[in-house]
Amino acid sequence: QDVINSEGAWFGAKYSFSTNWQASTTSVEAYWQQRPSQLKNTVKRKKNKLLKNDCRIEIHETLTPELLEHYWQVYNQSWKQPEADQYFINWLARYSASAGLLRLGMVYFKDKPIASQLWLVQHQSAAIYKLAQDQAFDTLSPGTVLMAEIADYVISQDKVQKIDFLTGNDAYKALWMDEKTPIYGMELFHLQHWSGRFLYWRFQFKKTVKCCLASVRSLLKNAFEYKN
Repeated sequence: QDVINSEGAWFGAKYSFSTNWQASTTSVEAYWQQRPSQLKNTVKRKKNKLLKNDCRIEIHETLTPELLEHYWQVYNQSWKQPEADQYFINWLARYSASAGLLRLGMVYFKDKPIASQLWLVQHQSAAIYKLAQDQAFDTLSPGTVLMAEIADYVISQDKVQKIDFLTGNDAYKALWMDEKTPIYGMELFHLQHWSGRFLYWRFQFKKTVKCCLASVRSLLKNAFEYKN
């Protein structure tokens, strides 16, 4: 709900920001009992296919310049949008490795890196931060197999009780997670300052236009359905 404080100095507008997916578990067996048969069968089939194609899976808690280079090789061949700057990811990977938080998963095809995943582990929780897969190897689904391997690893070795997909409502996350939580944001407008009032008026105008367009689309849809 939109809110305004009692003095009328601030206006707050809540908006839908993203979605968080999580899974809670006590063991590897318990985690996989909650996964759909479709996912379990896919992981088993794709893992067998990977191993038959001279692939190997690695999970690292330490970081080397070579591993970081391999991570970016995969990233640059994936569906991901290019990062504005690699500095933050490089810093995070190095810092988390030095603090014992890093779990960097890699899949190699004949020594060529084809999938990478950067997870962070702390206080019995694992956060899935970055996923990437070389699009030339999509038919092998190395990312799916790698996710299953890292999940098993953090649950069994790190005694993780919660896996967190952070933000994003991608359809595939429902296969891996159990709990879906909406994430909301809040915009605050300072109504006693001219710039705040301007932004508030712009916000209200955009909101009105959006509502009008939704009403028009609904009327056109109903008219079309009635006509047919």
